[in-house]
Amino acid sequence: MSDPIDIELKNKLRVIEGSKIPDLKLSAFDSDEILKVLSENSAELMSDWYKFQEIWKANAYVAFKDYDTYLVLIYLVQQSWQDYAKRFIFFSKIEIYNKDVIIEKINLIDISLELGIPKETIRRKINELQERKIIKRKGKKIILSLFTENIQNPIKSLETFTHFLSKFSFFLSKNDWFGGHESKESIVSFTNKHFTVCWSNFLKLQINSMIRSKKAFGDLESWHIWGVILLNHSHYLKKSINSNVLNDNKTTQRNYYFTLIRQKINYGVNASSISDVSNIPRATVIRKLAKLKKKKLLKRNKTSEYLLDAEGKMNKKIKSDNDILFKEIAIFVTSFFNLMKKSNLKV
Repeated sequence: MSDPIDIELKNKLRVIEGSKIPDLKLSAFDSDEILKVLSENSAELMSDWYKFQEIWKANAYVAFKDYDTYLVLIYLVQQSWQDYAKRFIFFSKIEIYNKDVIIEKINLIDISLELGIPKETIRRKINELQERKIIKRKGKKIILSLFTENIQNPIKSLETFTHFLSKFSFFLSKNDWFGGHESKESIVSFTNKHFTVCWSNFLKLQINSMIRSKKAFGDLESWHIWGVILLNHSHYLKKSINSNVLNDNKTTQRNYYFTLIRQKINYGVNASSISDVSNIPRATVIRKLAKLKKKKLLKRNKTSEYLLDAEGKMNKKIKSDNDILFKEIAIFVTSFFNLMKKSNLKV
């Protein structure tokens, strides 16, 4: 299976009117300007982003109980949808959930190099997807049929995803160059109609984030558990800034991460709560918490609640990765609103 496997398109594809996707106007938004808005409103926006991320992670873990398998799956989906976009093709959410996901070709070596997962592990994960009837083989051809089990139907994730974009739009609308604020309802309608274009860009961001996080934490379960505690800190930081009338503790991209992990908070998160939020078994949570505590990424208070620990040497690496995340979020948001406000794609 190391050789490329060609896939035939089984369904009639709907081509977008116009010559290309997207047909952007000359005044397309600049990701540097959008990054500046994210940086200036980091406490407010990143708290919502982390909430969205934890819901997305929890749904992913429920579906597979294994992040490597899920990472392989969303990589295949993203590559497929990205290929559609290159050929000026898109599907709405309703359309894509009523048909197979078609991939032009897959190559185990390429996937292994892209995801940083050994080739034989990739082969095993693809076989697992086949056993679950998510992948179908027809001779030398492979077709993804993941939607029959609603494995990839991001209902809860879309709720927080569109909320985040709408709030971001509110801050962007304070600048004349952006135009009016986009409501959550309008973002939901646009995303549902142009789903494969919008969600493909998001999956690309997620895949990059998961690859970096696996390198930093060693495994994605640890990243998930650490993220639940990070979310708790972000909530307290947001609350602290919003309640500060003088606003003398302003955060930006430059100081956001270390301000976050040094934030004094009233309550941490215990192992049982982390298990409930993440859907990871409590025994696994306890084992991963011990590992993170040993690395001084977490500390435990007198009531056995966990908080972020600013003493860990890994924090410099995580801060660097978080700066990359800021830029990738800005690029993604730029792409989304270029499509929504500056292209020929309409609701």
